Amino acid sequence: MGEGIPYWLYRLDFMHGRVRIGFDRPKLKLTPSEYFKRNFYITTSGMNWEPTLKFCIEAVGADRIMWAVDYPYQDHPDAVDFLDAARIPEKDKQKIYHENAERIFKLKKKR
Repeated sequence: MGEGIPYWLYRLDFMHGRVRIGFDRPKLKLTPSEYFKRNFYITTSGMNWEPTLKFCIEAVGADRIMWAVDYPYQDHPDAVDFLDAARIPEKDKQKIYHENAERIFKLKKKR
């Protein structure tokens, strides 16, 4: 789930314009969180917990999350059971399970 970065997005934005380290930083056109949301995708790997999934959907959007497993540390059946049972919209499940990967990696659906 983004190695915890989604939990820090507010803090990154808040502190970005306030902290001075002794030198001038270039002015960003966007906030740090906007750069993260535009340039990164996160996976479910190893984080089979519904509150975390719901938070990440709210923080970065279902379009930026892909299903994954943390093999060999966790088994894939647990990851499937987790997402199947998650109380999120079915359209978000489909994005996370396969549609995002198909779009990002330009995969063609088998017919």
